[in-house]
Amino acid sequence: MRIRGAGLAAMAFLVAVIIFRPPAGNERFSVPDPPADRLKSRQIWLQQARSAEGSKDDPEARLNYRNRMLADPATGEIPRGILRRERLFVRKIPAVSRGEGRENARKNASETWVPVGPDNVGGRTRALALDILDEQVIMAGGVSGGMWRSEDGGITWTLTTNPLSLHSVTAIAQDVRPGKEHVWYYGTGEIVGNSAGRNGAPYRGDGLFKSVDGGKTWQPVWTTVSGTPNHFNNQFQYIFRILINKFNQVTDEIYVGAVGAVFRSTNGGLSWKAVLGRDVRSHPNYDLNKSSLSRYTDICLAANGIYYAVLSLKGFQRSSPDFGVYASTDGESWQNITPVIWPGAFARTVIGASPSDPSVVYFLTDAGHAALFRYDFKGVIKGQIHGDWTNLSGNLPEFGGEVGDFNTQGSYDMLVEVHPLDREVVYLGGTNLYRSEDGFATDQFIHWIGGYDTANDISKYPNHFVDQHALVFYRSDPDRMLSSNDGGIYRTSDGRARQVSWHPLNNGYRTGQFYTLAVDEYGGAKQVMGGMMDNGIYVAENPAKNAPWNRLLDGDGAYCSITRGGSYFYASTQNGRIIRLTLNKQLDFITFTRIDPLGGEATGPGYLFINPFVLAPENQNVMYLAAGDKIWRNLNLSQIPEYSNAKAQANWEGLEATAITKGQISAVEVSTIPSGMVYYGTSSGEVFRIDSANTGNYTVTSITSPFFPQNAYVSSIAVDKRDGDRVMVIFSNYNVLSIFSSVDGGLHFTPVSGNLEENPDGSGSGPSVRWVTIVPVKGGESKYYAGTSTGLFSTEALRGSQTAWEREGPEEIGNVVVTMIKNRPSDGALYVATHGNGVYKTAVPDAELVMPEPGEGAISLGPVYPNPFHEQLHIPFEIPSDGTVRITIYTATGQLIRTLLWATQFAGKNIAVWDGLNEAGYPVNRGLYLCQMEYADKRLSEKIIYY
Repeated sequence: MRIRGAGLAAMAFLVAVIIFRPPAGNERFSVPDPPADRLKSRQIWLQQARSAEGSKDDPEARLNYRNRMLADPATGEIPRGILRRERLFVRKIPAVSRGEGRENARKNASETWVPVGPDNVGGRTRALALDILDEQVIMAGGVSGGMWRSEDGGITWTLTTNPLSLHSVTAIAQDVRPGKEHVWYYGTGEIVGNSAGRNGAPYRGDGLFKSVDGGKTWQPVWTTVSGTPNHFNNQFQYIFRILINKFNQVTDEIYVGAVGAVFRSTNGGLSWKAVLGRDVRSHPNYDLNKSSLSRYTDICLAANGIYYAVLSLKGFQRSSPDFGVYASTDGESWQNITPVIWPGAFARTVIGASPSDPSVVYFLTDAGHAALFRYDFKGVIKGQIHGDWTNLSGNLPEFGGEVGDFNTQGSYDMLVEVHPLDREVVYLGGTNLYRSEDGFATDQFIHWIGGYDTANDISKYPNHFVDQHALVFYRSDPDRMLSSNDGGIYRTSDGRARQVSWHPLNNGYRTGQFYTLAVDEYGGAKQVMGGMMDNGIYVAENPAKNAPWNRLLDGDGAYCSITRGGSYFYASTQNGRIIRLTLNKQLDFITFTRIDPLGGEATGPGYLFINPFVLAPENQNVMYLAAGDKIWRNLNLSQIPEYSNAKAQANWEGLEATAITKGQISAVEVSTIPSGMVYYGTSSGEVFRIDSANTGNYTVTSITSPFFPQNAYVSSIAVDKRDGDRVMVIFSNYNVLSIFSSVDGGLHFTPVSGNLEENPDGSGSGPSVRWVTIVPVKGGESKYYAGTSTGLFSTEALRGSQTAWEREGPEEIGNVVVTMIKNRPSDGALYVATHGNGVYKTAVPDAELVMPEPGEGAISLGPVYPNPFHEQLHIPFEIPSDGTVRITIYTATGQLIRTLLWATQFAGKNIAVWDGLNEAGYPVNRGLYLCQMEYADKRLSEKIIYY
């Protein structure tokens, strides 16, 4: 380092003669108050993330993110029939024995699993109906949460899907013929936006289910079941519509809008015939992804007995030759009535017929942009159906702004319904819900009545939610309506009001689809936080059975974390956007700021859709972030200023030695004892260890075992809190060994998935393992929990390939996908996040709280380095317990130049950084400065030379 000699001599003289006068004031310091207009600042700065579907993000990002985690690495495909086979396979695995009086009961066995909500949060709901016999009975189905039934108008709900069945519901229909009203059908399989776990699969449906007791129990319609929902070889794997011919009193005539065809059964589902489109079920090994079948279908029966159906031009590998709009008088012989004004490359279309005037039918289609048409039926002449078409597309809602225009998000959210008593009152659903009072004949009488708020600021419409999927009218009063969307179910008493008031009916309708979960693992804070698909980040205070939760952020909720004692809450949404928050006792915001790094998203392949990060146990202001092809590190997050929505720069650095050459970093975890040991794994099956990760002299070692499955996806890494050398690596793909354990820091690994595998090499019907958590218990032992595609498992001993896992909560959790597991040692609470049925809780007897190794217990500052400095000064300091620290920079004459830090810091070693800028962001003059640290009633200082 070269310093001008004269300048340095002058500064040395200055040090000798100047007497520094620190500012007077209170000796104790607290976190500064937020701005007086905090609520306004919150609206300005904390912009809520929109759902990823159809946004500027890749609309297939979520699907691609899931698929790569499950496919057999050897074939690139999800094994045929795996969903059915894995459910049958895990039934052979014994359940955990509980209770002191039971023979062979485990001493550390979990008690009963309790659902702890969120009971006020519904998940994505495409299937919705009212019982024609009793309007208090509501039937609703979550795309990953199963079929639910309410007998009291939505006050309470009961899950009617068997816990061991497929929890996918996309369509529902009741047989409304006299004497048949107890018969119901629901369909499965969501072709756009489906998700079955944080590291989930496309989890296609598997046909129809039927109830003969009013929707209380369900059984598969076996003629529609392929048994291979993870291999696309059956057209009934995606069902868009179920239609029962209410005019046929003789036979049970059912229509199903499925992939590539409209199917008809005249014997209640015992056999099927494709009456429109093509039936390729005779080729069970054919991959429909390579077909030209229409991707979307829909069917409607008008009150005058005329059938309407649409098959999309959009196919799979290529366009469909079967495309068009069709009409029929008998449901078997169809006439193409596609008008010349119909758009070309169209995808999904939904149909809405007027109940009060069956000659009027509306068609809403997506052709890269939304289009709306009205068909006026004129009659049947010489066997030919005649009618007139009107293009209403120019009158679609256009309220401008960020979210005001009509938006189907690429066929994801679409509905068109006509008021039962007025053919001109038409409802359209996309991201928002709209109503026209002249059938969209003009743009003059359109009202925005749901979804995003009419303030057009990405907030939600009061008591409603975005992404509309279904609308149902009450027969007794058609102005009363039920609405379902990505937030569950909502009711209004007046759907024709200018400003529609909604009331949520998600009380116990537990269909939330969790990706992630967080608790305070090192302190006494009782909050639980989690990230959900579509619904963002929610938090609750020590939730009990059927508890409500509070929303923090919107979007697709991703990784989150709660620091020791609840000082800070970190929440992220899709594609790596991370927010730091502080909360009050009501779990509302006090402070907030964005903290993901500027430049992190540009690192190689970029962030994962649900992107991992982890905080260091010894200092929870230290973060390690997976960013594409390298780890980024921040040694003091608290220096990132509050109330900013810009990507952060303070203290972030990419650790170049962590760079990988293929894939993306998919998992990251950090040790508790010793500190500074970080493990990370990749989507290509590699695993690495960083030693001294919290210092400038970190080292990176590849610990990829030759026994690991090649090119498999590392879904998570678990580190024993007592000993950082004890580590477990989890692979989520099918047909691979799923869980490996090491006791020497990754130098050697042993497979420990044991009876979770059907065959010794990992092939066969074993489930996909998503997450493993190690829970230390008293006496030096541990308990291990594994979240899988078919529920939760645990063991108390790792015995290599002979490890015996047992089922947890088979009657409560069942076969729902378990995505993450978190233990709060302060009270032994164990929380399990599921993708479809919310969160479950149990108690782990004798759970042990393991704390990071304590520091020296002193208060110290420095030595700062490098000193003199020009670009960046590092300011080490240590405090004996968690508390507020203020670090300021003064001139030699006592003038305040910069407040570097004023925030909660954690016991032990910390570091702050000064870049030589003043409070206004300009470089300071060369010379002598003083760095002052204030903690409790102590002040320490160090002299600094800036050149």
